[in-house]
Amino acid sequence: MGADWNGDLWIGFHETGKLVKVDHKTNKMTFYDPPTKDNGAYHVVADNKNKVIWVTLQTADMIARFDPKTETWTEFALPIVESDARRIEIDPSNPNRIWWSGDTSSHWGYIEVLDQ
Repeated sequence: MGADWNGDLWIGFHETGKLVKVDHKTNKMTFYDPPTKDNGAYHVVADNKNKVIWVTLQTADMIARFDPKTETWTEFALPIVESDARRIEIDPSNPNRIWWSGDTSSHWGYIEVLDQ
């Protein structure tokens, strides 16, 4: 769960695999479906610099970027099978690098996005 640059709350619904936005002014919930189904959406981080939302797709071994302005998704496959990526953080020294760590696995790493 994380708050964005507007103060809206973003939540990963693990069981349904949806990303949910809660408008902080109206409390209206908007549901977004990542392209990959049964993904285990979990941890959400707002990138205030690039105005995108990052979410772990825990059971799909991916990290996804969602652009709320265009409502477009980009999914990034992780290089390790059953990586179980549960937590992510934006690297403060490089906002194009997203660190991830597994829950029950002993895996961790990062992805670096070069297209922003």
